[in-house]
Amino acid sequence: MDEGVGYLDTNERRELLRGLNYLKLDGVFSQALGILISSTFITPLILIIGGTSFHVGLLFTLASLASFSQLLALNIMNKFHGRKRVSVVFSTIARTNLLILALIIISKTMIDVSLILISFALFYIIMNISNCAFNYWMLDFVPSKIRGRYFASRMRLSLLIGGIIGLCATIYLESLGKNSVTSYGYIILLGSVIGLIGVYFLAHIPEPKFKGSEPLSGRILAHLLKEKNLRKHFEAIFLLSLAMNLSLPFFVYYMLTALKFNLITIFGMNMISQLFTILFLSKWGYLIDKYGVKPVLRFSASLIFTALLLWPFTTLPDPHIFSLFLVLIIHIIIGTTMGGLNLSSNLIAFKLARGKRATYALSLNNISISFGASTGSFLGALMSIPFRYMELSLTFSFHLSQPIVIFIVDLRGLDFIFVLSFLLGTISLSLLRGYTIEGELDEEKKYVEMMTSIKRYIYGLKTQIMLSIPRRVHASVYKRIYAIKNREYRKHVTKCRVARAITRKS
Repeated sequence: MDEGVGYLDTNERRELLRGLNYLKLDGVFSQALGILISSTFITPLILIIGGTSFHVGLLFTLASLASFSQLLALNIMNKFHGRKRVSVVFSTIARTNLLILALIIISKTMIDVSLILISFALFYIIMNISNCAFNYWMLDFVPSKIRGRYFASRMRLSLLIGGIIGLCATIYLESLGKNSVTSYGYIILLGSVIGLIGVYFLAHIPEPKFKGSEPLSGRILAHLLKEKNLRKHFEAIFLLSLAMNLSLPFFVYYMLTALKFNLITIFGMNMISQLFTILFLSKWGYLIDKYGVKPVLRFSASLIFTALLLWPFTTLPDPHIFSLFLVLIIHIIIGTTMGGLNLSSNLIAFKLARGKRATYALSLNNISISFGASTGSFLGALMSIPFRYMELSLTFSFHLSQPIVIFIVDLRGLDFIFVLSFLLGTISLSLLRGYTIEGELDEEKKYVEMMTSIKRYIYGLKTQIMLSIPRRVHASVYKRIYAIKNREYRKHVTKCRVARAITRKS
């Protein structure tokens, strides 16, 4: 990263590099905390203490609603006259809240689903204020010339070390305390301590001079909503977020209850999904630059909703031999496309409202996504209760000595929510086609060109793999034959030497 900061003098350069190292360490500890309090660990805890799918959905609803606390962050930053102080103080408070929760669980003072929900709601509310201040802080601290490469490197390192810590935690739970509430308390305790250590590194990152920030204005937001294209975009992105979050909260719950996966398998699936998000993020950026934002948003969203429709086929009506493979495909698709969805949905807001209003449009875009996410999670939590008692099957049967029944489709419980997500997602995709972006003409033509390019790339990749397999097999066989011939030749040489030695002696 040194070449990106060459314009600074020696002292400034040294201070920046030191701060970047601290920022990378903060990323490692923050990622580890995020993994240890992710749905992989919290969903089983809720189920052990008597929670249901409703409580799982409610937890995601509270997490989504908590994002609205970011609207307060700008005023708080102005009041504190800085972003570093807000980020450090609120991070400390939020992670201390988790520490208290962990101690309560370990001491078995009071263990209740409502305690878990309230504690995590407070954590998300406080952390969203800290994250908003952190993002504004990093925009000034990390130079734009190295920002993309640096945060990609930071994310890779954080994901690697956080993944190792998370894997150790899942092995611990599987081997020692899978059904113990106290064991999950120790996991939360570990996460809170790791998070508080991360605050130490966060506090040592320098902060550029804060010039103040203009808070959100209701008048400007109302004016933005009067613009037809923007309003249609916010409606489409709201419904898209609602449709996705109708199902997303229940992935871990479904794998635990319906598929009977262990925690190691579930954690592995989540890590694979994150890995594919990172690997393909740059590819989505390339597609956006070449074909436009809207085609990428439509394509990535359609892939995600198609993946959601695969969930009901993982049980027909019970787990089958292809269940694990289907779940792997679902996580790969969602992980691959989530980066494109997030990147394109944010860039659209900038393109629809250029100039000074772009930041407000981005804020309103985030509000629409958060409102859609919280609404979808809450509706999913509510609908999971009646769907628990419903079943719809389409079977094919024939009778020989004994009747044989083949399930073509079998929907029960959360399967109905996955199907509903797909249907609402299809409607949101049609809404995305209802408005245009200035400067991006021939959207349908570019969409077709992008699809053709992707198909050509996949076909070329498949052809390359199919051709490389015979080559590798041929090379492997050739090496083996060569080794056998070489071994036989050496044996022959040895025999000749032994024969000559015997002849000389005689």
